[in-house]
Amino acid sequence: MTEFPPARFRALQLFETDPQAARDSEGKGLEDDELEMLVKRAQAEIVARLAQPPDAVLSAARHAACLTLFERVARVARPRADWREYVDRVALHPVWGYLVLAGIFLGFFRLIFDVGQIGESHILTFFDGLVAMLGRHMNTHLAVFAATKGAVLGTAGAVAIVLPYLLPFLVGLAVLEDVGYLARVGYLMDAAMHRLGLHGTATLPVLVGYGCSVPAVMATRILSTRRDRFIAAFLAVLVPCSARMTVIFALVGFYLGPNYALGVYVLNLGVVAVAGHVLAWLWPEVSPGMLMEVPAYRVPAPGVVALKTWWRLREFVLVALPLLVAGSAILSLVDFYGWENAINAALSPITALLGLPRAVGLTLIFGVLRKELSMLMLMQALGTTHVLGVMTAAQIVIFTLFVTFYLPCVATLAAMMRELGWRLTLAASGALLVLALVVSVGARAALWLG
Repeated sequence: MTEFPPARFRALQLFETDPQAARDSEGKGLEDDELEMLVKRAQAEIVARLAQPPDAVLSAARHAACLTLFERVARVARPRADWREYVDRVALHPVWGYLVLAGIFLGFFRLIFDVGQIGESHILTFFDGLVAMLGRHMNTHLAVFAATKGAVLGTAGAVAIVLPYLLPFLVGLAVLEDVGYLARVGYLMDAAMHRLGLHGTATLPVLVGYGCSVPAVMATRILSTRRDRFIAAFLAVLVPCSARMTVIFALVGFYLGPNYALGVYVLNLGVVAVAGHVLAWLWPEVSPGMLMEVPAYRVPAPGVVALKTWWRLREFVLVALPLLVAGSAILSLVDFYGWENAINAALSPITALLGLPRAVGLTLIFGVLRKELSMLMLMQALGTTHVLGVMTAAQIVIFTLFVTFYLPCVATLAAMMRELGWRLTLAASGALLVLALVVSVGARAALWLG
């Protein structure tokens, strides 16, 4: 039976002064003192003959053996230039790469806005007619009508406002992922992450955060230190997930135009950069480099894109949609029985500070359940889907900014509790709430001065 590891391998380890090899060699027939003497004698002979330490001599010998083996079995030829190499020279360039990144994402968000805007107004008109018909056939003074109307408005928000923007976003995200470009975005952003004092791999959770904050927080497990996991999770919940993306496009984009929606995203990137610098300064630590596989470019398979889109959309269909409908019905009942006055009064210091209508207060609570709920409950609280007729353009922007930055949804908070512990989760939640107030109040002041 072959001895493992072989005696020659153990001897080489001894010459390299490997302490593990010395321990493994105990009991092999030599006393410790005799073994140590033989090893030192052999090492001294190597140094005397080659004037180099034994570990360097053995490393050079291995390298030479590898080169000899390579020369025997390999044939070196002139490499053929592939079109993918030319594309990557531009896509991964330290200057042009960022311009390509900006162009792709600008086109991506413009496509989302144009596609989402096509059906939103027509579907909302249909549901407005449905509510009017219910008013003609039901007693409007009963709680049943209030709950039914709320459920219809919740369905209208899901079908007419959320899906038109969410579906093209998820399809585009799956296409960019399957093409192989998202990995290249991670490579480009590695240097930026190091400027924030983070491990380059922290790019990946932040990118995942644009889809959903829950897997983004869970993705921080790939980071080695508690400090890196906390900062990456904090930044991942700061970037707009698909739910907050819907709020941005369906409120700011639809009522004020795509340039305003783009402005919210640019402001968000600035806040993420500043927050990263501040957290890295408060919790200093040297982070290592990043090793990441960059896949080859390929044509996305329609079936795979459709499957990925469905698996990301099914959470909305199976979890968020029932919450939207039930939450809208509950808010209608709250309004029917007059309970919203007490809740809005309790939250009035925040709404007054932000310059928002007092009726908006209750919608912020629903936003902690799901971010889409805050927007749909806003329409329910205002009693109309034509928000611009009730709120000013500045109020729409401020409301969207606050919803974008304040507390993440319950599912994300639960994920943060599992990954970071309750103390860091509580600290992150408090910091996010303060950050949302600072950004929103600052935006209010800037819009007022402007």
